[in-house]
Amino acid sequence: MKVIYFKGIIFMLLLFLVNTDIVFDKFAEKLKKRVKIFCIVLTGKDFKHSRDIPQKNTWLRRCNKYVFASSVNDPSLPSIKLLDKHGYDFSYTKIRGAFKYVYERYGNQYDWFYKGESTYSVMENLRMFLLRKDPNKAKEYYGFRVIFRDRNIKAGYTTGGSGYVISKASLKKLVTKGFPNKKICRPLAPLLEDKEIGQCLANLNIRPVNSNDKRQRHLFIPGSLKEFASPLQNPRKLMFKRFSLMPIGNGISSLSKFPIAFHYIDNRMMYTLEYLLYHTKVAGLSSSVFNWFDRHGNNEKLIEALEGLKNISKSNY
Repeated sequence: MKVIYFKGIIFMLLLFLVNTDIVFDKFAEKLKKRVKIFCIVLTGKDFKHSRDIPQKNTWLRRCNKYVFASSVNDPSLPSIKLLDKHGYDFSYTKIRGAFKYVYERYGNQYDWFYKGESTYSVMENLRMFLLRKDPNKAKEYYGFRVIFRDRNIKAGYTTGGSGYVISKASLKKLVTKGFPNKKICRPLAPLLEDKEIGQCLANLNIRPVNSNDKRQRHLFIPGSLKEFASPLQNPRKLMFKRFSLMPIGNGISSLSKFPIAFHYIDNRMMYTLEYLLYHTKVAGLSSSVFNWFDRHGNNEKLIEALEGLKNISKSNY
């Protein structure tokens, strides 16, 4: 009798896991149509196999559309050639070209534009974060916000490593009013991309916003996951602690339950995160999103409306 009961529990658990996967797929697809994100990834000729292809095979698939901003044309990725040289010093020139390219072709087709580099991003969490925000306003942008006292940007700016996201209205203002005016955006030169774009946006009255959850845990992680999840100190975390506008705690408790992006992710970690985030389950543990769905009504109904997710977003951000 106990064996039959135990088998029944296993069957119900497996049925629940299968149904959860089906519900998640439908949920993610509805969310993807509601919050449309174009992803731009800075790269170069040396990173196709070590970074670009792993990104293409993992998180980039969940963007509505994406392009690699590179020093080579490669339709298989796809990447576009924006200049001959590659390196961090040329990132400003590259991202300016990428923003202009994307705006001229897709500016009205997408709500938000996310820029990343050696990044792994959780697009469902980014969409939930943006769900209650207006892409038709050019007032603020989001990412990991820092202030370097010697860089003369009073409001600070968002670091480029874990990425930042701007609205379609902000992209339009940046490309049509910022780039053509040397008083707003400095001319093309070997300059740091995140700092220079931050200065351009500040001159256009578009401000960086602290992108944390309601418990002040970080969403855009500027270092690697192993550096920030560990309770042990390390030089990079200490550096970000110095310049972050929001406190950075130690270990897992300082990281949000719905993280958006991680920096310094190599090809092996890219696939590791993909597996852990999308292909594993813990017996007896389910997503708080679906727990909310279970308490408040039929999953299929909530998927159609997506109103339930707005409440979750409101309670987290």
